[in-house]
Amino acid sequence: MHDGPVSKAGFLAAFIVSVLFALASLVYDVKNDSFVVFCDVGQGDASYIHLQPDIDILIDAGKGSSVLSCLGKNMSVSDRVIELAFITHLQNDHYGGFLQIPLRYKIKQLYLSNLKASSEEISLLLTLLKDKNTEVDILLAGDLLTVQTAVFEMLWPTEDYIQASTKKSDPNDGSQVMKFSYNDRTILFTGDATPKSLKMLTQQAISKIEILKVPHHGSKNGLIAEFLSLADPTFSVISVGKKNSYGHPSPEVVEMLTDSGAEILRTDELGDIMFKLN
Repeated sequence: MHDGPVSKAGFLAAFIVSVLFALASLVYDVKNDSFVVFCDVGQGDASYIHLQPDIDILIDAGKGSSVLSCLGKNMSVSDRVIELAFITHLQNDHYGGFLQIPLRYKIKQLYLSNLKASSEEISLLLTLLKDKNTEVDILLAGDLLTVQTAVFEMLWPTEDYIQASTKKSDPNDGSQVMKFSYNDRTILFTGDATPKSLKMLTQQAISKIEILKVPHHGSKNGLIAEFLSLADPTFSVISVGKKNSYGHPSPEVVEMLTDSGAEILRTDELGDIMFKLN
């Protein structure tokens, strides 16, 4: 008389275990891939790259603690080391999150392109990183950085531009632009690059890439048609906050991307955006 309920309970338990195992397998597969995540940090930029087996890379960190949520979801719970980080330029919506990160993670190496645009907050950040034994250095156009089989190629700014700039220069003009290559995947990280800097880049050998991190959150003071035509991305990622006060992304940039045939992916609509790199 009691066999039926016991069998149903056993079947239910087995079913639940199988579902949990399947979900765990999916998570395990992701954790064991190399991948890039364009983090949803609101109106700011943060991109996280994981290279198997144990290299973690961060490009910008938004302006608050939102980046910690992205890292927590995508880094191993036992991993508290970020091997490599970049701050594309010294504006708070790109560097601000780095004030939070050293409280939870150690950053081994940080690269900037310019230290002239100083402020009390930036001085605090550099002091905090120094206290945590982070190595801070400069990368400029022409520099190559190899991490395992991945390559970061710095395209902008040039040393001449940095030497000629002052504290009053627009920090967006000096925003790092770098090409990341791994296996057959290519990503162009553009920070808040402006038409001025992108026009300089069109004079160089800009060629087709797979993923474009659209400059300056899709602002009309970022992407230009000539640069987009040369880069010819398959995917375009816009890191932008919901209902932001700037009106980003601009209708002109969205139209430009649509006309180019690039698939548009937005963090304000999709949240974190992940691409496998394997």
